[in-house]
Amino acid sequence: LAQLYSFWRMDDKVFETVNHLRKETQAFPGKDTVDVDLSLLEANSWLSQTNPAKARIVLQSILKRHPDDTRTLNLVLQEYLAFGDFTNALQLVDGQLAGKPDNATALINRACILMQMGDATNAILILNHTLAISNAPLARFNRATIYLQTGNDPAAKTDFLELEKSQVDALPVHYGLAKIAEHQHDTNLAIHYLEFCLSNAPVGSPQWKEVNTRLNALKPRKRVAH
Repeated sequence: LAQLYSFWRMDDKVFETVNHLRKETQAFPGKDTVDVDLSLLEANSWLSQTNPAKARIVLQSILKRHPDDTRTLNLVLQEYLAFGDFTNALQLVDGQLAGKPDNATALINRACILMQMGDATNAILILNHTLAISNAPLARFNRATIYLQTGNDPAAKTDFLELEKSQVDALPVHYGLAKIAEHQHDTNLAIHYLEFCLSNAPVGSPQWKEVNTRLNALKPRKRVAH
């Protein structure tokens, strides 16, 4: 119910339901998980009221109550990123890396934050290190994306082609390869990759619509007989 209230931005109802549930679940065996989920709903409601300061207070209180819970740390990190609080997001990730400097997940998260902050150079350095110690597909995909965004098509293509061989979601990989083909003015290859994307995206989804728009722009228009 609280999640439905949150979805419809009925924030007063969210706060009321969250407070009620906190009282009712004091003796609940899984109260820690419930506590985190309720606090995240509360933080989201403060954000919907454009009150990031109170949202931060709620998120920081979650971290104080559950400092060593990986699930909680990752959920709070996603909340920080959702409203662009890169300072606290970096601080949280750096705290994870302080104890485990080769934590691949934390390294990938740090690179993502730097990427969103526009620091592509350091993001790539971190992903290079991550791939050297783990060969994580997500690190390779993120590096390919940064290369593509910064105009290094050859490096991006190398990473995307490597990903094509692994067990990852092929749709974003082929979409990246389609963009590179477009940049290289290889329309037929771009259409080939986009048609694959279209056949694998749910019909009517945002991905499907985006791919369909690109295809329509690339394919030559058929002449109408008079």
